[in-house]
Amino acid sequence: MVRNIKLPIPNKKIQNKVVEVLDKFQDLLSDTQGLLPEEIEERQKQYEYYREKLLTFEDSSGSTPHAASRKITLRSYFATLKQACDIVGIRFIYNVSDFLLKDITNYSNEKINVNDLNNSNYVGVDNLLKDKCGKVDSSYLPPEGKVNIFRENDVLLGNIRPYLRKIWLSDRFGGANGDVLIFVIKDDWKNNILPKYLYQVLSSEKFFDYNINFSKGAKMPRGDKKKIMEYKILVPPMEVQEKVVSILDKFDRLVNDIKEGLPKEIELRQKQYEYYRERLLNFPK
Repeated sequence: MVRNIKLPIPNKKIQNKVVEVLDKFQDLLSDTQGLLPEEIEERQKQYEYYREKLLTFEDSSGSTPHAASRKITLRSYFATLKQACDIVGIRFIYNVSDFLLKDITNYSNEKINVNDLNNSNYVGVDNLLKDKCGKVDSSYLPPEGKVNIFRENDVLLGNIRPYLRKIWLSDRFGGANGDVLIFVIKDDWKNNILPKYLYQVLSSEKFFDYNINFSKGAKMPRGDKKKIMEYKILVPPMEVQEKVVSILDKFDRLVNDIKEGLPKEIELRQKQYEYYRERLLNFPK
């Protein structure tokens, strides 16, 4: 059985203002003609600072956990609000609604015969790569039986030894064994949360720390399926999700584009990616 997880969504007017602010800062970041490297770096830091502030929220409503909506204020935001508004000429206030994770996603329990699968679309924990590196083709196929179906944009999470941080955003139809959890976004939520945003939330160190903390077993720990669904996350409006995903996708490409970087640069990019993922997804209660 699954329970609690909460997510917020502001109104359309506020969504548009957030996007306008972020777009303005991104335009400034892109316009680097004539700037020295130090000035470009400073502009990058400025953009990242405002972005982090604009996407970090704090619950100030005092409403009950079961309320359909809550008022949210921006945490640690007012110190930088005037500067941001001076640039884009707007005022920024957030109104959001909270929901339980079980209202948004299900664990897949639809079955498929393993004889209908192949090495490319069968997933077990062994062909999920550790440290959030996706998957490879399986070197093993069960001789018989049925497994759970996954589809494109489902999130697959290795449920054995959570500290290995095995997770993958599916790009195909296939099947996974019972040691892999499959998160499926409900039909009535598909216009309110992006699969890539959900993937980034579940890829965060905050989530993995939580999952490890509640895992069961000593030699072969497993994630607690009930507790996983009780993990508290917040979902911003679609436009903000798109912006967050766009930023993190760019970091991901930088990290994985080995041809453009030396080992030390690659390590730095990886650290930057992890840092900003945690900051961008930090929507505290």
